[in-house]
Amino acid sequence: MIKFQALRRVVPSAPRLTYNPIFKSFVNLFDLLPTRLYAEFAKMPPNHLRIRVGLGSSILQSIVANHAYYLTVGKNFWIHAFHLGLCQLHSTIVDIGCGCGRYAHHLRDYRFKSETFTGRYVGVDIDDEMLQWCRRSFDAERFEFHRSSHASSVYGKLDNGTANAYYVLPVKGETVDLVFSTSLFTHLL
Repeated sequence: MIKFQALRRVVPSAPRLTYNPIFKSFVNLFDLLPTRLYAEFAKMPPNHLRIRVGLGSSILQSIVANHAYYLTVGKNFWIHAFHLGLCQLHSTIVDIGCGCGRYAHHLRDYRFKSETFTGRYVGVDIDDEMLQWCRRSFDAERFEFHRSSHASSVYGKLDNGTANAYYVLPVKGETVDLVFSTSLFTHLL
């Protein structure tokens, strides 16, 4: 463990690297060709944001070929949630640690015959850049994204440098059908 901590002081984690402008520009180059070849890739967040939330099992896969993972990661989750009746297409859903919208993406783009997601999705995260991307990329009628009052040494700090231990979700009590979080604990350092 001590060797890993010493190495981490010299070589930052992949999420931390995504805040570096040079690294960000470099990894975003891997989006140029795929987004021109496949229309569905153009509606994804830039590569540095997808890397930041942790895509794929290897660093090379995370940097070069994470497009398909982003497009499919939430599909089985939603099939299961709808099958179990945890939510419906008109439900109010809260996603704690929404990142760059990899679960919201499936609700936004869901189309089957005349059915679409008509509910309300509320995403909460601590990363301002990811939240700004989500606000620009999802329609405000169904999707809203809020900044948590928590802080992280990697994913975001508050302007005044203090974090609040408690956060009140931006929804009225007893109005939510599903509150979920995926891969949140793996991002708590």
